[in-house]
Amino acid sequence: MNLTPEFEAVSRPATHFVFLEARGPFAETAAPLWKALPPLLPGIEPPAILEFLGLSGMDKEKSGDEAMIYQAGVSLTMEPTGLPGAMKYRLVPAGRYARFVLTGSYTQIGQAFDFAFKTLGEKQTALRPEFCVENYLNDPRTTPEAELKTELLIPIA
Repeated sequence: MNLTPEFEAVSRPATHFVFLEARGPFAETAAPLWKALPPLLPGIEPPAILEFLGLSGMDKEKSGDEAMIYQAGVSLTMEPTGLPGAMKYRLVPAGRYARFVLTGSYTQIGQAFDFAFKTLGEKQTALRPEFCVENYLNDPRTTPEAELKTELLIPIA
């Protein structure tokens, strides 16, 4: 796995995020959501896409697989006025994140997050209650799999 061994603390601004959501393990929910997302993108009003993001977190009121939430979507320059299909909107608050960069296959994201959380634990880094973010930095349609770059962002205090 080609992951930066240390993290960089970064700040992200508040983000207008439109997404599809599913509950369950990342390995079962992420791929179907990413497959369903592209046909819906032209229906976003206004269509001002900035980034492709995956967000994952836990619903503290649920247990087991039902507690795990995955959201596949895009950030926009402004709040949308119209959304197609089952897309949802939320404003992700500004905040600090521990930033790791994964180079290579998306199949390594779960393992990379495991390593990142272990690193943060060893450094006794305080986490804050917000979803983790995958920021896809290049296009998998035109980038060889070994050269894909994904920012892994874990919310920190």
